[in-house]
This record gives sequence, structure tokens and C-alpha cells, in this order.
Amino acid sequence: MSKQIVPQHLELTPAEAALYEKYYHMGHRHANGIACHNVPRIGDRIDRSVDYIGLGKVVTDHNAKEYHALLCYAAEQHSRDYSPFERTAHEINSDEVLGSEYGWDAFDSGVADRIGEEMANYTEEDYK
Repeated sequence: MSKQIVPQHLELTPAEAALYEKYYHMGHRHANGIACHNVPRIGDRIDRSVDYIGLGKVVTDHNAKEYHALLCYAAEQHSRDYSPFERTAHEINSDEVLGSEYGWDAFDSGVADRIGEEMANYTEEDYK
């Protein structure tokens, strides 16, 4: 069974739904590979600029997965600061059919789903 990409509560027209799915897939592709490049190791010091939830000072077997997620989302956000991303941002911000608010919601949903998919494959052993 395929994943429902467009939330039903939005009640979008077919053209709007197609754009929502397009932006979702753009976000999904954008986040591809982020998890594998941001794997913390148990014993690593926790970067306080990334840890806004207070995981502690070092990575442990109890906080490794959460810290891994924080690193992934921080890396994804940082990647938006560079010129190649300007094209994507311009396309979403200029959308007059779906609107930028829904466009960014779709993009961010794709990012979150991709990071979650990649992180689902990690076990405690991957953090040692």
C-alpha cells in the first residue's frame, strides 16, 4: 500500500495536490543521505548548538538515536543556506497555485519522512 502524501484535511484540487506531491518528493530527495553522514558515536561530546532538548554532555546508548535525529535536522537546515537551494526555495515561494505555506509543509514532510526512513535502519550497534 502506498503512503498517502497529501493530508486529506487539506481538500486540495487535483492541480494543487499534484504540486503538493511534487514538493513532498523534492523534500524527500533533498534529505536523502543525511542520516548516514551524521551518525554520532557513543562517547562523542554533544554539540550544544544542536541540542535544544537537553540530552546531556555526551552521547550515550540512551540518547544516541535522539541526538542522531537532531544532527540530521540541523544538517538539513544548514543545507538550505547555500546557493543551490535558492532555486528550490524560489520555486516554492513563487507558487501561485498551491501557495508557499502548503508548499513548504509538503517539502518539510518529505524531509521528515526521508530522515525517519533512513534512521529506522540504525540500531544501537551503529552508534558504537
